[in-house]
Amino acid sequence: MRIALKNISGIASGKPVDPYEFDWAALQYADTIQIREQVAKRFSLHTANYHLCALRGVLKECWRLQLMSHADYASAVDFNQIRGENTEAGRVLSLDELVKLFRACQQDKAFAGVRDAAMLAVLYGCGLRREELVSLDVADYSDGVLTIHGKGNRIRLAHVVNEAREFFEDWLRFRGIDQPIFVSINKVGKLGNAPLTTQSVYRILNRRAKQAGIDALSPHDVRRSTATHLLERGVDLAVVQRMLGHKQLATTVIYDRRGEKAKKEAAGVLSISL
Repeated sequence: MRIALKNISGIASGKPVDPYEFDWAALQYADTIQIREQVAKRFSLHTANYHLCALRGVLKECWRLQLMSHADYASAVDFNQIRGENTEAGRVLSLDELVKLFRACQQDKAFAGVRDAAMLAVLYGCGLRREELVSLDVADYSDGVLTIHGKGNRIRLAHVVNEAREFFEDWLRFRGIDQPIFVSINKVGKLGNAPLTTQSVYRILNRRAKQAGIDALSPHDVRRSTATHLLERGVDLAVVQRMLGHKQLATTVIYDRRGEKAKKEAAGVLSISL
């Protein structure tokens, strides 16, 4: 939101402006329409509408704080969402790419290789967000079950099974009883005490991707791959929703990247025997 508001304040001012110092209450309908037009040109559909959401939110706070009248507020937020076809963000990894990632981790015989394999295993096997991954403590794991502290303080259980459990418990044997689970490792192989940052997770995955000889990826690409692969194997959409920790089923649908192949297969199910 801070980045979105920084972009908007720059658009409105015509120059870089600290969003904390920008006079949001001075914005009028002519300004917000111009902002809408500019974000529609500069960003993808999803990101542009995210900016408009940020704009509406800060204007509402201005009204609540009595920095602008109700009439001025109502006029300023009287703009529509941006419509159109959105381009799909991110990508879905193939099973071959996932195998190459795990092999790249296994070829590293240091602690980092064991840690990164475990990290990739629970990201993919449990469909975790990277924020959920870095917040895991040893106390959150018991006999193949992880307690995940998700968005909005919602708690769900994730089952670590098959190869994922093997990779994960290999790392726990190195990690011991210390918390948190995923920590930094220095050049001489000493484990740190603080949890990895979300940005560190991103860098680690891309370093492994480079070693594996595959295209760059994000932690969310792994999560997106989890959802798509589950749906390809016929897992019920509602089960995938609960596994990913989505509050709304509509959010899970966005993760479905099966595309035209799935539609063709579905059409093939419909048959009239004459």
